[in-house]
Amino acid sequence: MQQAGKMFVSKFKEIRPHWSQPGGPGTQMATNTLVGGPPPYLHWDRDRGIVCDSCAAGTFLLPRDCIQVLHRHPVDEVYVLVRGRATFRSDEGPEIEAEPFDCMYAPAGVYHAARNIGLEDAWIIWFWVGLCRPEDFEIYPDASK
Repeated sequence: MQQAGKMFVSKFKEIRPHWSQPGGPGTQMATNTLVGGPPPYLHWDRDRGIVCDSCAAGTFLLPRDCIQVLHRHPVDEVYVLVRGRATFRSDEGPEIEAEPFDCMYAPAGVYHAARNIGLEDAWIIWFWVGLCRPEDFEIYPDASK
Protein backbone atom coordinates (compact mmCIF):
# COMPACT_ATOMS: atom_id res chain seq x y z
CA MET A 1 0.00 0.00 0.00
CA GLN A 2 1.25 3.46 -0.82
CA GLN A 3 0.07 6.80 0.48
CA ALA A 4 0.04 10.26 -1.09
CA GLY A 5 -1.34 12.73 1.42
CA LYS A 6 -4.81 11.46 2.37
CA MET A 7 -5.05 9.19 -0.70
CA PHE A 8 -4.07 5.51 -0.57
CA VAL A 9 -3.16 3.07 -3.36
CA SER A 10 -3.36 -0.70 -2.89
CA LYS A 11 -1.07 -2.59 -5.27
CA PHE A 12 -2.78 -5.70 -6.67
CA LYS A 13 0.50 -7.57 -7.21
CA GLU A 14 1.44 -7.09 -3.53
CA ILE A 15 -1.79 -8.51 -2.07
CA ARG A 16 -1.80 -12.16 -1.01
CA PRO A 17 -4.76 -14.18 -2.36
CA HIS A 18 -6.96 -16.10 0.06
CA TRP A 19 -7.88 -19.48 -1.48
CA SER A 20 -11.14 -20.98 -0.27
CA GLN A 21 -13.31 -23.93 -1.15
CA PRO A 22 -16.39 -23.46 1.07
CA GLY A 23 -18.65 -25.77 -0.92
CA GLY A 24 -16.22 -28.58 -1.67
CA PRO A 25 -14.84 -29.61 -5.08
CA GLY A 26 -15.68 -27.23 -7.91
CA THR A 27 -16.06 -24.21 -5.65
CA GLN A 28 -12.44 -23.15 -5.32
CA MET A 29 -11.70 -19.45 -5.72
CA ALA A 30 -8.99 -16.97 -4.81
CA THR A 31 -10.14 -13.75 -3.17
CA ASN A 32 -8.11 -10.72 -2.27
CA THR A 33 -9.07 -7.61 -0.37
CA LEU A 34 -7.60 -4.40 -1.74
CA VAL A 35 -9.68 -2.28 0.66
CA GLY A 36 -11.21 -3.73 3.81
CA GLY A 37 -12.22 -2.98 7.34
CA PRO A 38 -10.32 -2.81 10.60
CA PRO A 39 -10.78 -5.68 13.09
CA PRO A 40 -13.27 -7.33 13.53
CA TYR A 41 -14.29 -6.69 9.90
CA LEU A 42 -13.18 -8.78 6.96
CA HIS A 43 -9.82 -7.97 5.40
CA TRP A 44 -7.61 -10.79 4.08
CA ASP A 45 -4.40 -8.71 3.97
CA ARG A 46 -4.34 -5.69 6.31
CA ASP A 47 -0.53 -5.49 6.07
CA ARG A 48 -0.59 -4.68 2.34
CA GLY A 49 -4.13 -3.49 1.63
CA ILE A 50 -5.96 -0.31 2.58
CA VAL A 51 -7.90 -0.30 5.86
CA CYS A 52 -11.14 1.68 5.61
CA ASP A 53 -14.07 2.25 8.00
CA SER A 54 -16.85 2.50 5.39
CA CYS A 55 -16.44 0.15 2.41
CA ALA A 56 -14.48 -2.79 0.99
CA ALA A 57 -13.29 -3.88 -2.45
CA GLY A 58 -11.21 -6.59 -4.00
CA THR A 59 -11.10 -9.22 -6.69
CA PHE A 60 -11.73 -12.89 -6.99
CA LEU A 61 -10.47 -15.43 -9.47
CA LEU A 62 -12.96 -18.15 -10.35
CA PRO A 63 -11.14 -20.99 -12.13
CA ARG A 64 -12.62 -22.70 -15.18
CA ASP A 65 -15.53 -25.05 -14.31
CA CYS A 66 -15.86 -23.59 -10.79
CA ILE A 67 -18.73 -21.87 -9.02
CA GLN A 68 -18.98 -19.53 -6.11
CA VAL A 69 -21.37 -20.87 -3.49
CA LEU A 70 -24.60 -18.95 -2.96
CA HIS A 71 -24.11 -16.69 0.02
CA ARG A 72 -25.43 -13.52 1.58
CA HIS A 73 -24.30 -10.85 4.00
CA PRO A 74 -25.69 -7.65 5.52
CA VAL A 75 -24.12 -5.24 3.00
CA ASP A 76 -24.87 -4.37 -0.63
CA GLU A 77 -22.42 -5.88 -3.11
CA VAL A 78 -21.49 -5.10 -6.72
CA TYR A 79 -19.59 -7.46 -9.03
CA VAL A 80 -17.93 -6.39 -12.28
CA LEU A 81 -16.74 -9.23 -14.51
CA VAL A 82 -13.45 -8.06 -16.05
CA ARG A 83 -12.20 -11.23 -17.73
CA GLY A 84 -13.77 -14.49 -18.88
CA ARG A 85 -17.42 -15.51 -19.08
CA ALA A 86 -19.69 -16.14 -16.12
CA THR A 87 -23.25 -16.25 -14.92
CA PHE A 88 -24.59 -14.30 -11.99
CA ARG A 89 -27.32 -15.96 -9.98
CA SER A 90 -29.47 -15.78 -6.88
CA ASP A 91 -31.65 -18.31 -5.08
CA GLU A 92 -34.61 -16.94 -7.08
CA GLY A 93 -34.84 -16.59 -10.84
CA PRO A 94 -32.60 -17.67 -13.71
CA GLU A 95 -28.84 -17.42 -14.05
CA ILE A 96 -27.88 -14.40 -16.14
CA GLU A 97 -24.92 -14.67 -18.53
CA ALA A 98 -22.25 -12.02 -18.25
CA GLU A 99 -19.35 -10.91 -20.42
CA PRO A 100 -16.46 -8.61 -19.52
CA PHE A 101 -17.54 -5.36 -17.88
CA ASP A 102 -21.08 -6.55 -17.18
CA CYS A 103 -22.12 -5.70 -13.64
CA MET A 104 -24.23 -7.40 -10.94
CA TYR A 105 -25.79 -5.69 -7.90
CA ALA A 106 -27.01 -7.72 -4.91
CA PRO A 107 -28.79 -5.80 -2.13
CA ALA A 108 -27.92 -6.64 1.47
CA GLY A 109 -29.42 -9.97 2.56
CA VAL A 110 -29.93 -11.37 -0.98
CA TYR A 111 -28.28 -14.70 -1.84
CA HIS A 112 -25.93 -14.35 -4.82
CA ALA A 113 -23.04 -16.10 -6.57
CA ALA A 114 -21.09 -16.39 -9.80
CA ARG A 115 -20.35 -19.39 -12.01
CA ASN A 116 -17.51 -19.61 -14.52
CA ILE A 117 -18.95 -20.77 -17.87
CA GLY A 118 -15.96 -19.88 -20.02
CA LEU A 119 -12.85 -21.66 -21.24
CA GLU A 120 -10.52 -19.55 -19.10
CA ASP A 121 -10.38 -18.28 -15.53
CA ALA A 122 -12.89 -15.55 -14.70
CA TRP A 123 -11.80 -12.41 -12.85
CA ILE A 124 -14.38 -10.39 -10.94
CA ILE A 125 -13.98 -7.12 -9.04
CA TRP A 126 -16.25 -6.84 -5.99
CA PHE A 127 -17.33 -3.79 -3.96
CA TRP A 128 -19.17 -3.61 -0.65
CA VAL A 129 -21.14 -0.62 0.52
CA GLY A 130 -20.36 -1.09 4.21
CA LEU A 131 -18.31 -3.70 6.06
CA CYS A 132 -18.82 -7.36 7.07
CA ARG A 133 -17.39 -9.62 9.73
CA PRO A 134 -16.53 -13.18 8.64
CA GLU A 135 -19.37 -14.52 10.80
CA ASP A 136 -21.86 -12.30 8.90
CA PHE A 137 -21.59 -14.56 5.82
CA GLU A 138 -24.35 -17.10 5.40
CA ILE A 139 -24.02 -19.95 2.90
CA TYR A 140 -27.26 -21.03 1.21
CA PRO A 141 -28.65 -24.06 3.09
CA ASP A 142 -29.30 -26.17 -0.04
CA ALA A 143 -25.85 -27.05 -1.40
CA SER A 144 -27.35 -28.28 -4.69
CA LYS A 145 -28.18 -24.68 -5.69
